[in-house]
This record gives sequence, C-alpha cells and structure tokens, in this order.
Amino acid sequence: MNPSSRWRKNSTPYLLILPTAIALVLFSLYPFVSGIVYSFTDIKFVGGKAAWIALENFEYILTGAVGTAAYFKKALWQTAVWTVTVIGGQLVLGYFTALLLNEKLPGRGIFQLLVTWLPVRLPMKKTKSAAATAWFAHQRE
Repeated sequence: MNPSSRWRKNSTPYLLILPTAIALVLFSLYPFVSGIVYSFTDIKFVGGKAAWIALENFEYILTGAVGTAAYFKKALWQTAVWTVTVIGGQLVLGYFTALLLNEKLPGRGIFQLLVTWLPVRLPMKKTKSAAATAWFAHQRE
C-alpha cells in the first residue's frame, strides 16, 4: 500500500466528522466563550462598544442595587432545589422501573411494552399530529 492511499484511507473518517466538528465549534463553543468574555465587559449590544470592567458585573449581582442580590440568590437557590429534585426523582424512578422490569411478575410483558415502546412511538405521533394541525390551520386562511 503506497503512502497516499494509506493517508486517504486513514483520513476519511476525520474528513467525514469535519462538518460536524465545525458546526459544534460555531454553534456551541463560540457562544460559550463569547458569553464568558461578555460577562467581563459592559457591552451595549445596539450601537456601542464593549468596555472591559472585569468583575463589576459579578459584584453587582451579588451585592448590587436593592433586590438584585436577593433575586439572584433566590433564583440560584430555586435552581439548586429544582435540579436536585428532578435528578433525584429520575434516579429513583429509573431504579424502580429497572427493578420492576427485572422481576418475573404477571403482566411484565405489557409493562415492558409501555416503558420501552411508547416513549419512542408517542413523540412520533405527536409530531405528525402537530404537522397535520398546522397544515389544516394554514389551509383555512
């Protein structure tokens, strides 16, 4: 095997992944990094330039004007409670479901059908019905 055909064979998977990698960088990594950079500036998004203010935005959120710090701390607490509750609930529900599916109980096949097949099929049905509803609504105009 000559070196050029070996390079072509070895580089093909990387070339196939390249468009996805570029899209990932453009639509995920760039907004993430720019959001971090913007958090350290006093940017005016309409007709203004960004001035570097370092940690002033964070200081304002934590100790700022009347109510700002309280709203931020309340939102942070509510987010933490929501996250722990949802993840904990999903974890317990998932373990319980796995234990039920693993036991030899009467009606196990129907339960397996409901747990494994319906979550896959129902969103497909909802999408089709939403598309049909939108199509009919458009036809009436």
